[in-house]
Amino acid sequence: MNITFKPNETLLMDLQDQFNIIGVEEGIFMTHHQLAAATNYDAEDWKQFMNHPQVRDYINEELMMYKDYQIRNMLRKADTLEKSVGAAQWMNALNKTDLGTSRDGGKAYVYMYIPPNINEQQAPNIETMTYDPFALGED
Repeated sequence: MNITFKPNETLLMDLQDQFNIIGVEEGIFMTHHQLAAATNYDAEDWKQFMNHPQVRDYINEELMMYKDYQIRNMLRKADTLEKSVGAAQWMNALNKTDLGTSRDGGKAYVYMYIPPNINEQQAPNIETMTYDPFALGED
């Protein structure tokens, strides 16, 4: 990890050095309490470090790359694991993990020309339009 902190953030710089000594591969999976037990800094210092926006983004990016690696590894072994329900469940779980980043850009909009069913009508995020938003106008 090589984050450039502000000159007055000396504690964060020291914690980054300690984090790098522990190793990124190990550190990204540790809690602030585990990091405190492994170093001479207390858990509150590590909590501040782990919640710093740049550190959080860095760790989330590392975790996303690790998750992607795990999925690719499972796909590579798919032919030997094809009868393993556990492998399928593990891959499904990895695909559903949310690491604080969204690749799809957020909200999804579904437009239908059919009326919603009773369950859809009661959903809080459903808006029924009484006009055709795609109509080209009356010429």
